[in-house]
Amino acid sequence: MSVFQALIIVLSKSRSMDDRKYDLLTESEIDDGQATAAYFLRTETVLDHVDENPTVTAELSAPEGWHLLAGLNDAAELLEGLPIDVYAPPEGTPVSGSGGPILRIEGPYRTFARYESSLLGFLAHASGVASAAWRIRAAARDRTVLSFGTRRQHPALGAMIERSALIGGVDGIGNVAGGEVIGVEAGGTMPHALVVALGSPEAAWKAYDEALEESVPRVLLCDTFGDEADEVGRVADHIEDQLEGVRLDTTSSRRGDMRTIVEDVRWELQRRGRDDVTILVSGGIDVADIHRLRDVVDGFGVGGAIANADPVDFSLNLVAVEGEPRAKRGVRPGAKTVYRDGYDDQVVAVGETAPGERLLNPLVRDGEKLRAFDITTAADRGREAIPTLRNRGVFDTSAKKWSHHMSDDNAAVDDVLEALAGNKIELQEAKRQLKGVHQIDEFARIDARQGERTGIPEVVEAERKTDQQTIDIGHELLSTTGRAIVTGVSDTVREELSDSAATAQFYERSQTFVGHTADFEQPDDNGTVGVVTAGTSDITIAEQAVALSEEMGCTVERLYDVGVSGVHRLLAEQETLADCDCVIAAAGREGALATVVAGMVSAPVIGLPVGTGSGYAGDGEAALLGMLQSCTYLTVVNIDAGFVAGGQAALIAR
Repeated sequence: MSVFQALIIVLSKSRSMDDRKYDLLTESEIDDGQATAAYFLRTETVLDHVDENPTVTAELSAPEGWHLLAGLNDAAELLEGLPIDVYAPPEGTPVSGSGGPILRIEGPYRTFARYESSLLGFLAHASGVASAAWRIRAAARDRTVLSFGTRRQHPALGAMIERSALIGGVDGIGNVAGGEVIGVEAGGTMPHALVVALGSPEAAWKAYDEALEESVPRVLLCDTFGDEADEVGRVADHIEDQLEGVRLDTTSSRRGDMRTIVEDVRWELQRRGRDDVTILVSGGIDVADIHRLRDVVDGFGVGGAIANADPVDFSLNLVAVEGEPRAKRGVRPGAKTVYRDGYDDQVVAVGETAPGERLLNPLVRDGEKLRAFDITTAADRGREAIPTLRNRGVFDTSAKKWSHHMSDDNAAVDDVLEALAGNKIELQEAKRQLKGVHQIDEFARIDARQGERTGIPEVVEAERKTDQQTIDIGHELLSTTGRAIVTGVSDTVREELSDSAATAQFYERSQTFVGHTADFEQPDDNGTVGVVTAGTSDITIAEQAVALSEEMGCTVERLYDVGVSGVHRLLAEQETLADCDCVIAAAGREGALATVVAGMVSAPVIGLPVGTGSGYAGDGEAALLGMLQSCTYLTVVNIDAGFVAGGQAALIAR
């Protein structure tokens, strides 16, 4: 008989056979420390045998990334009454795998060793659900989010899931008993089963309206048997003033794009003068769906994307014994704490200080629980952190994030195939990624491989596009390439894209937005481009060239207002021009500056005619013709083609 077989027999014989109905552990079994791994109980036995019970420091650490801390209420209940001290952040605090602890325990080891399994379980599962809800909240912005997913988990977990989802920022929950446990009333709409059972949507809508008290919102399901827009039109006619909202439950509709379906539904409501009716979508909703639908719907019912969240892989390790720093290999020894300045964390030894506020504060002191827990307060902490952390790229969770900034086509193919094999993307998405073309509704096709193929990234011109079209294109570029460059942006577009990007830069004079995701690798050291203008009026177009050249990794030397009417201004900058690998000369009127610059430097010069001037041919035509007739070896782009000049200059400089 092997050692492992003997171990299994011993464990099976030690099981307590009782008459419990479900396979559930009781509160007393958790409180007594029986909900634990067997080796902790054996550790107690061994320590008792050698008469040792050392005073230790144990620290809970988080994996890489940002997580929302939840489950601290149950953890405090578990540890209350034990002669130990526990330090932790407030519940609902965003925590990161920065190398520092997110919870610290000090006390006799045999006192709490057996509770490690339950402690990790309470915190890991609740924090996983809360973190998933938090990311949904960040994506949804001001839209309503309802938790619909507890039916996909063990029913005993209903209260924990709903509480954690609320801490993550959802607006409502659906589990009745779970809501009663945490003191929050559950809500919901109506299931397809009701429509099927009664035979028609009209019968179900009528019965729902008549049977339920007026306080129950009339949000009715409209996609069971027929076309969504048709059913919505029928329910608006049937229920009339009582109708408050409609729910569409199949995001991967048989008809195709859900966004178009929602727009059709909105049209039917508007035709009937029912702009007041809200639209709620559900059915496999995730972060990507929310980004795509947020501007056309009023709310989301989210199930598996929250309730099926993976637990956060917290770990608990001893770091000190009897005051002496001691830890296993790979763990930093010594008791530590964390100071947070904004959302920048610094790990220091206990007793030392750093800028900001101390993150870990007493939760339990000598067995006494020191805090009360409030769901709303915890949720507010998570919500307040979203704008700052969004700007750092924390919520850049696109399924295509893995493909950002691919170095070559072979790497791109490998990444797509790995993502497909790992079930990160579906087959259709893999095909789309390999083609490199990303369709946005019916108005745009994004060429995600342009930068790889040509060396010049895509630039979006916002002129003659709606704000929403520009925003959608910008989001798609961020998610597929890690970068978005948009010119002529409105304040609305700039604010929306800035919120979605980890880093953002705005070239005010050319109204050009440049944004990156957190993992985008910005090229650098690609040579020097000089950008020269004849007058101040030419700067707007010249700044387009600056933006693209800098984005392609070039250093840019700006020499503005050095036109030929005062040529000594240009001559004074000869040394600067001599250090450039390529020069762009932007000029309006007669365009003479480009010829002068081309006669001064050994680097290639690109003439950029600008539509500044007056009278006949004053819209740039004279400048263009003059540059084309230059007696120097001058390359010329079209009128006001700042981005073309910038892209070509950067390629040459590189």
